[in-house]
Amino acid sequence: MNNILYRERYDEISATIAVGLKVAASLESCYLQGKGLDATQEKIFTEPDYFDAFSHKKPRYYQRIAIDKTIEVIAKGQDRILLVMATGTGKTYTAFQIIWKLFKMS
Repeated sequence: MNNILYRERYDEISATIAVGLKVAASLESCYLQGKGLDATQEKIFTEPDYFDAFSHKKPRYYQRIAIDKTIEVIAKGQDRILLVMATGTGKTYTAFQIIWKLFKMS
């Protein structure tokens, strides 16, 4: 009896996850289409961040915004960009993440 209940619950959860993944993929494609990015530009934009296994450091939310906006304008072909951030906000780390994404794509 318990196996049947577990199986039914497993099927419900699997169906929910499948729907969630489809929605996420749809949202991402709508977002990229709304930004006007083609397939090549999309690859640059969706390149994962550099991750250091020892420090487990990830970009902070404002660094993520700066990285994404900078990569977006580079992907669209803009060749001059000024990135301004306050003292102590991780400009070097942010610049490294941008360079890493561009390096991985070239």
